[in-house]
Amino acid sequence: SSSSSSSSSSGSSRSRSRRKPSKRKAATPSNGTAAPPPPPPERDRGLPKHVETAADRARANGVFPSPHEPAWRFGVGDRVVCNVGECWRPGVVEMRDEIDDEADEFALFPYVVRLDMTGRQIMVPRDQNECVLAEACFGPRAETAFLTPWCRGEEFELSEPPPLRFEQGAAVDVRVEHRLGEETEWVGGRVAAVWPRVRGKIVPYVVAIPRRLGGRAADVAVHRDDAWLVRAGEGTVER
Repeated sequence: SSSSSSSSSSGSSRSRSRRKPSKRKAATPSNGTAAPPPPPPERDRGLPKHVETAADRARANGVFPSPHEPAWRFGVGDRVVCNVGECWRPGVVEMRDEIDDEADEFALFPYVVRLDMTGRQIMVPRDQNECVLAEACFGPRAETAFLTPWCRGEEFELSEPPPLRFEQGAAVDVRVEHRLGEETEWVGGRVAAVWPRVRGKIVPYVVAIPRRLGGRAADVAVHRDDAWLVRAGEGTVER
């Protein structure tokens, strides 16, 4: 799939919002004493009359823990890339199984993700590749190579690049896609270029991986110099 089709709004995440509960003061009799507690609410189809949101209905029905939880691909703390409509953005899974308070019927969001670049939380509507992918060093697969510039984010002058942990030629391990969108694995390679331009964005490294695809060498772009994406390989010491 291309970047234009992959970033369609149909699978995009949305900003997390909360419906504020109404504040009602307890009635006080004319003599100044506190009113007695109200009687238990009448029940209709097994649900309290006061229920107003999907969250209330779910809690009233005891829909915890979610029966879907074991099927989710990512755990809390995993790094992912999310479709936010106009683009894709990297972030960290902070919560799972979040109830949609604004839905008329019970709806469950697989993940709440905090985005790196804005710091805001978004709710991922479905645990599918069109909505969320595992963050890795992209490159060989055309389906995900377009994500590198989206993940890179900030720009800077090439004349003043920040220091990096590895130099050209260093042996490193990089996190790459194992199964499209779902799993990642560490593979060994060597830094082929430092601060190259990939798809219009300057990235810290391009790493050459021998025998990656069908016995052929492949290059992957490392869009961020941190321990999630790249680590020292055998015989290499970080600077």
